[in-house]
Amino acid sequence: MNALVSTLVAVSGLLYSIAALADLAMTLYYEERAPYQMRVGDGVEGLTATPAARAFKAAGVPFVWEASSMSRQWILMRENLGPHCLVGWFKTGERQAFAKFTKPIYRDGPRVALVRRAFALGPVRTLAAVLSTPGLRLLVRSKYSYGPDFDGALARIKPVTIVSPLPNAQLTELLAANRADLMFASEEEASLLLRRLGSKAEQLQELRFSDVLPGSERYIVCSRSVPDETIARLNKAITFK
Repeated sequence: MNALVSTLVAVSGLLYSIAALADLAMTLYYEERAPYQMRVGDGVEGLTATPAARAFKAAGVPFVWEASSMSRQWILMRENLGPHCLVGWFKTGERQAFAKFTKPIYRDGPRVALVRRAFALGPVRTLAAVLSTPGLRLLVRSKYSYGPDFDGALARIKPVTIVSPLPNAQLTELLAANRADLMFASEEEASLLLRRLGSKAEQLQELRFSDVLPGSERYIVCSRSVPDETIARLNKAITFK
């Protein structure tokens, strides 16, 4: 009888531990980046933050927002340092090797470029032609994907590239200071970046490529520690089509 009681106690303790773990809030990391992810009061809102939060709530998965740089997010995900998720990442083959992706939550408009007005571009404004411009210094974020079309063009053409871990709002400062000639931005983000530059924005202009289609889909991406059952619940709750 004592053995039976001990077994029941052990099972009850195990069930309690599982229930307690289920109630733990998932950490949802974000980087302040208008119009995608912006701290508003106690929460985070934006083109990717709002549908992500809506999916977690609808799926019944508790979560807390935590601000984090893109570099730190990359390390947390790559090293599988606990059960956590990130918001609004593109899906790439490299990332799929160490992370779990939900269904998409948003699709960007066509990607554009911000370019110094003093930099001489040729008359042809296709992506390949612009990246092949002699003397071009392209400014990109480290560990960042610009979507399959742009990533493929960069790998194929190999323009002179300046890599920085800084967020886009600070990269535009480098661009205006003539530290580079061109950087990419989403259609949704470009005008906001220029407005934040104030008077220095006069040194830059927005460039639309003649051959670029609507942008890539963005996802909630989670570490391998996040159960598949949680991903399935999120997928059921995501309403983007």
